[in-house]
Amino acid sequence: MNDLVTNFVAAANVLNTYEQTGGWQLKANARNQFVKSGSKLLPYLSPDYQKLMQDWLKLSQIDDKSAWFSITKHINNESVNLLNDVKKNAYSKIN
Repeated sequence: MNDLVTNFVAAANVLNTYEQTGGWQLKANARNQFVKSGSKLLPYLSPDYQKLMQDWLKLSQIDDKSAWFSITKHINNESVNLLNDVKKNAYSKIN
């Protein structure tokens, strides 16, 4: 579970880096990785975090440096809560 959250947060940071520095192909690859890692997390999230994840995934199509900086900052700030939500939901699905 930790790896799913770590991969998603890392993908957001990589995408933000390429968004800030340019490079169309690098951004496209990073965007694909971000969407893929977020999609893998969806089944393990509570409904509130599923909605937030869907919003983040939709926003991944934005080509705006300042917007991506804000999105990535929000994802980084939510990372611990996201991990706790995944652990709680995975545990409740097992029991």
